[in-house]
Amino acid sequence: QQKPQPLVLSGTSASWPLAKAVYLFTDPQDNLKPADIFQKYRAGNGKPFAQPEINLGYNSPPVWLVFSLYNTSTTQLHWVLNLGDKFNGLTGTADTITLYDAELYLPVMTDGRLAKNKRQLEGQEKNALPLILKPGLVKTFALKIDPTAGIAFNFKPVVMEEETFKSAFAKISMATSALAASVIIIGLILFFFSPERLRGLAGFLLIYAAFHFTGF
Repeated sequence: QQKPQPLVLSGTSASWPLAKAVYLFTDPQDNLKPADIFQKYRAGNGKPFAQPEINLGYNSPPVWLVFSLYNTSTTQLHWVLNLGDKFNGLTGTADTITLYDAELYLPVMTDGRLAKNKRQLEGQEKNALPLILKPGLVKTFALKIDPTAGIAFNFKPVVMEEETFKSAFAKISMATSALAASVIIIGLILFFFSPERLRGLAGFLLIYAAFHFTGF
C-alpha cells in the first residue's frame, strides 16, 4: 500500500486545495480513537480523494479526514485551514467537528451544532481554523466530522496563507451580510404588507436568513 503524501505548501501560490491529500476513515460505531486513526493513516489505509470536493452524502456516519502538511516556506508560519462557505460549495452542517494534532492525540478544536464542550482556536473564524506550521516540517492532523443526518454534506477545503485568508474573508463577510439583509427586508415586507397566504413565504425567508448563512 502506498503511504500518504503530504500537501506541499510552497511560495508558488497563496492557497492549496486540500482534498486530494486527505484520507477518509469511516467510524460507524463512533468508537475509534485518534491513536487508531493515525496508525491506520501512516500504514496507508483509508480512502484517498481524487476530486477537489469532499462529498459525504446525506446520511454519513462519523468520518475522520486525515492529512499532512509540509511547509517549505522559510518565512510563512501562520496558515488557515478554510473549510469553505455557502459561496463556494459548502452544504450541510455538522453536529460535531473536532480537529486532532497527531503529535498530541488530543483535540485542539471542538465545535459544531451539538458540541457540548466547545474548544476554539485563537483567531478562529467561521469554518476556518488557524494553524501554525513550522518551516521545513511535516505536520499531520485529523478532522473528525459527525454530519447532521438528512442534509447533503459537501465542502472544498483549502489551506491558505493567513493574510490571503483575511483578505478573502473580509470580502465574503461583506457579501454575506448584504445578502442576508436583503432576504430579511424582503421577508419583512411580505409579512407586513402582503396577503395572509404569503406570510408563510415570509416566515420561510426569515428562517432562511437566520440559518442559511451559518457554517458548521
